[in-house]
Amino acid sequence: MTTVLNDETNEDTNRLVRAKTYRHGWNNDLLALSKFVKEQIFYVVVHDFKNESDDPLDVNHGAICQNLFLKKFPSKVTNVHMKKATKDEMTMYLKDLWTTALNTKGRGNIRRELSSEKSAVYAALNEAFRSKYWN
Repeated sequence: MTTVLNDETNEDTNRLVRAKTYRHGWNNDLLALSKFVKEQIFYVVVHDFKNESDDPLDVNHGAICQNLFLKKFPSKVTNVHMKKATKDEMTMYLKDLWTTALNTKGRGNIRRELSSEKSAVYAALNEAFRSKYWN
């Protein structure tokens, strides 16, 4: 009986490690996170934040990560190693995913995705305004 408990505990402990080292699943989830940022989060935040101590994107205290991402994104996770994850394991996985997306360079960076989406929306508004009032 003790062996079964140790095997279950060991499996739970290794699940997060396997999920994070499974590059295909991790990269797919990063791409899904990028899309999620563009489709969901941009519409909540449409400007740059001037006060870094009040960063809503912060993984531990940011309102967006805590109230939007951690609640809505788990259904989009495709990593096979996270299918039977507990809530705590999923939270740890998502926080690591979010932190990677905040710190990555280039495509997939959350701040870059928000900035690109903002630029696209502002350009569309500008174009609509000009076409309506400058013709």
